[in-house]
This record gives sequence, C-alpha cells and structure tokens, in this order.
Amino acid sequence: MNIIVNKADVADLSPAIESVHIRLRLTSRMADELLRRCQGLKEIKFTPFAVSQTDPKVLERLAMAGVRTTTMKGGSGRPVELSKAQVEAIKIMRANRLSYRKIAENVGVSHTAIAKHCSALVKYKRWREDY
Repeated sequence: MNIIVNKADVADLSPAIESVHIRLRLTSRMADELLRRCQGLKEIKFTPFAVSQTDPKVLERLAMAGVRTTTMKGGSGRPVELSKAQVEAIKIMRANRLSYRKIAENVGVSHTAIAKHCSALVKYKRWREDY
C-alpha cells in the first residue's frame, strides 16, 4: 500500500500503482498530479480525517475519472492486549478508586487503553468518571 502524505509522495509513485492510501487532505493539484502520473489508478482509500478535509469537488473529479474512493474505518492503531494478571490488577486498582492515569503508570499501557477496558467492564456507565 502506497501512503500519500504530501505532494512529494505523489511525485515518487510508480505509474503502475492501482491503489493508494491518503492520510492528509488531498488538494486539487495533488489529485491532478495523481491522476496524471498513475494512469491505472482504480482506488483511493482515505482516512476519516482526510475525507473531512478534502474538497468535495476533488472527490467528484476523482469519481468522474473512474477512481473509486473509500473511507477506511477502524481504530487509530494496534489494539492493546492485556494479560489476565494485568486485568486483575486493573480491577483491584479501579476498586481502590485510582485514576486511569495512575493505573496506566502502574500497568505500563496508555491511559486511554485503561479507560476503554474499564468502560467495557462496567455494565451501566456513569455520567462522569470519579478521579
């Protein structure tokens, strides 16, 4: 998969490319260069941020050129896997009313991973988190 972040990345593409991944806003100049350079381009995959920042006219131009555009769905990164010992430690620390950041420091993962895991454990979510 060829990832495009800026115009220099478009200039480095091979003409035989059929699919590219756009991570940032696609400008009309970049789209023109992409269509000119890659004659066999069939699909462009956008991140949700890239689609929101790209002008709809550019997306229409790509559609008229016969290029299928799709928005990638999914998380922002690799999912965090916790061992059973870590899960038990998280439950104990959370029962002792430690914050997500303190638990994250002790367990060694990000505080957002702790927050997601704890919210999955709670059947009924409270309107605010106790710190």
